[in-house]
Amino acid sequence: MTDGFDLDTAAKQTVFAKLVGVSQPTVASHLDKGRLTAGGSYRLWLTEYCEHLRSEAAGRGGENQALLTEVRILETQENIAEKRQRRLTAAGDLIDREQVEQWVTGAAGNIQTYVMGAGETILEALSEKYDLEIDPDDVIGILRTALGHAGKAGEELAERFAAVGSDAGSVSTNGDRSLG
Repeated sequence: MTDGFDLDTAAKQTVFAKLVGVSQPTVASHLDKGRLTAGGSYRLWLTEYCEHLRSEAAGRGGENQALLTEVRILETQENIAEKRQRRLTAAGDLIDREQVEQWVTGAAGNIQTYVMGAGETILEALSEKYDLEIDPDDVIGILRTALGHAGKAGEELAERFAAVGSDAGSVSTNGDRSLG
């Protein structure tokens, strides 16, 4: 502006717009939103306008800056976890929870078949070798009881897998929802 411009006079939108390098409708918008005090001086408007610019430049969040920062941190942590999971999967160091469940279920079925088959083999061998009549429940009943205990232990293991990282598709022994 020119020499002798008085910052303490009542501000006019067109002059203030030219002073700060914006359009008159932008100044009107700031007035409507309460960022500039109606009837204020150029000094007051400059102070208010600069404060608004500082607030915007501080993170474009204004009053929500803390929340935005927290959300950004959480998003960054999730991105890091996803990248780590992709890297571990590609390296073959990550086992998917569903795959582990299939392995455990398959192994449980195989164990039951082997143990019960062994019980039948024991019955036949004792009967033939010693010419005995053995009640199958004397051997098979005991094996069923043992398998029941093993089954409960398997259920507990499955519950542990289900509880670890229940919001993701894999389980963890080292705190990151993955086996590895």
